[in-house]
Amino acid sequence: MDNKKHPQHPKASQVRVEPFGLPESVNKVKSEIIQIQDLRGEFTPMVISPFYL
Repeated sequence: MDNKKHPQHPKASQVRVEPFGLPESVNKVKSEIIQIQDLRGEFTPMVISPFYL
């Protein structure tokens, strides 16, 4: 496993990656969460990270 070489940043880059094969409802939920995050700067990427796993 080469994961040790990478710092705790890989997830940050994966946030921009759109997962394939997910139902449109999931994508809508993600987009809504992203909009909420944009409207309320209080939200951190940690809140939406589970949707990109």
